[in-house]
Amino acid sequence: MSRAPVAILLVAALALGSGCGSEPGDGTTPTAALAPAPVTTPTQPDPLGEAEPEIVTTTAPATTATAEPDAGDEEGIRVPADFTLEDGALTPGQITVPPQLPIAVTVRATDGKAHELLFSTTPPVTVDVPAGSPGTARIPGQRKGVYTVNVDGGPPLPALVAVDDAGP
Repeated sequence: MSRAPVAILLVAALALGSGCGSEPGDGTTPTAALAPAPVTTPTQPDPLGEAEPEIVTTTAPATTATAEPDAGDEEGIRVPADFTLEDGALTPGQITVPPQLPIAVTVRATDGKAHELLFSTTPPVTVDVPAGSPGTARIPGQRKGVYTVNVDGGPPLPALVAVDDAGP
């Protein structure tokens, strides 16, 4: 067998090995490295037929399959929403976010007092802001709309706007 068919077999083995694994979002998470089976090819026999052909075994390098996190995973994408609380008002007044993506809310109070914020999301989310430290919460992805916040039981203020063309 000449070297060209050996190369073709090796390429085919690599292609088969790299196509194995799970599809993103199919619920499976591969944990082991995938290695294609070794390819065994006899070399060109002796022209006089006096020697036995040498066997050459090659193995393609192992590849590791990984799965992308689902959009709803804890480790997936999150949109940051950073607010500053000063004299009962939030700055910025509202933050625009894309719908359906989880939101990572951070609130920093400049007055050094503890505060409680209640976002009117589905489900409602409370952010406790300790004195001198930021408060954080994760809000699940929301439908399009305007979501208000109550600061320390006060009147509702617009805080989050979920729209398709969200941007900085």
